[in-house]
Amino acid sequence: MANSPKWGHILKGASSFAQIRGQRRLKLAHGASLTFLPTNRSVAKLGIVLPKRVGSAVRRNRIRRVIRSWAWAQLPQLPPRQGVLHLTEDPLDSLPALLKRVEVVWTS
Repeated sequence: MANSPKWGHILKGASSFAQIRGQRRLKLAHGASLTFLPTNRSVAKLGIVLPKRVGSAVRRNRIRRVIRSWAWAQLPQLPPRQGVLHLTEDPLDSLPALLKRVEVVWTS
């Protein structure tokens, strides 16, 4: 599963996320921000940060699945950047609007 082509648009591993320390975060909505990383890749990649205070493991995994589903569909059409989405509150009810905002910020 890790070698599946759809995983090519998801940031994984400690080394990928270590780069975000000290980077400026763009506030998207209450409890959500986006950090862009310098990249020389030709594809867009997205990382997801969800702390335990967002909810139970089941809730956090559901949020991740919805975001990954969006990423697999949208990121191939977006400019090649690496971004990390930080969520500090449960966004599941307003996730479609939040992902639309991510798309707008990503292309600007």
